[in-house]
Amino acid sequence: MALLVPNVFNFLSLLLAVNRLGGTVVPINPFLEKEELKNILSLVDPHIIFAVKKYDRCKCFKAVYEWAHSIREETVIFETEDYCHWSTLVIKGSPKAVGEYDADIIDCAYDDEGVLKTAVMDMALIKHMDESLSTVMALSKDDKVFGLASLMSDGLGACLLLTLLKKQLQFVVVESRNWQEVISFIKKNRCNKLLTTLSLFKKLKVFAKHDQNLDLEKLEFIGFIDRMAQSDLFKIKSTSSSAAIMPKMTSIYCLSEDGITMFHVNAHEKIKMKWMLAWRENRWLILPKENR
Repeated sequence: MALLVPNVFNFLSLLLAVNRLGGTVVPINPFLEKEELKNILSLVDPHIIFAVKKYDRCKCFKAVYEWAHSIREETVIFETEDYCHWSTLVIKGSPKAVGEYDADIIDCAYDDEGVLKTAVMDMALIKHMDESLSTVMALSKDDKVFGLASLMSDGLGACLLLTLLKKQLQFVVVESRNWQEVISFIKKNRCNKLLTTLSLFKKLKVFAKHDQNLDLEKLEFIGFIDRMAQSDLFKIKSTSSSAAIMPKMTSIYCLSEDGITMFHVNAHEKIKMKWMLAWRENRWLILPKENR
């Protein structure tokens, strides 16, 4: 089942429901270009798709609709505009073959060269990710985590959500791409840990330079979910002081790229944990390095 649902509550509800029924979830980024989205759908060929017709995701839904008609196979699309009322659209065609996946989540993403890569995740890996994320982010009972990225669009986001839910931590995710709303949410929620991408973080730094109430110095942790940061990005100019600060930062590579690599960086230490990608029965599996 494909999920193009950026809303945290609905994403989590669907993820848990499908898992309980023994199905496989494929989180997909609703902000992808039309052809990129169609390529992922063609690769995983889902029987059921949940999509949102809202804001700039109308183009996303159109791509889903066009793909479902083009394959001439039966596909069920659940659509919504407000997350409260869902309608069902059944695209008629020949019955789809039921594939058997030894997986709870299939992660799909494009690397920097535009190559589509996928990875299969089972419960053992999800539990391993839970332990690793807890360690790397140094999660504690008083943490408040802010998500400034499309976190509900890949396997990493799903693992992160389950980890924070398990620890009963506050997790705020901004669905809007309106920067005024984003800044307002950041100030209002006063989170101490931030998860974002490098490009969004650069924009956030620009706003912080001109807004004394947006003090990035108070963040205890900044996690990048897309790639490793350059050294100059680790310096944040405080609005109250000319001194540069260096909060703890982590670059968490996308699950579907070269395995999973996490770096915990501060002035004194560097911890690296790594998994390997293994080709098994015409698909990629992510395995802890001790299980080669």
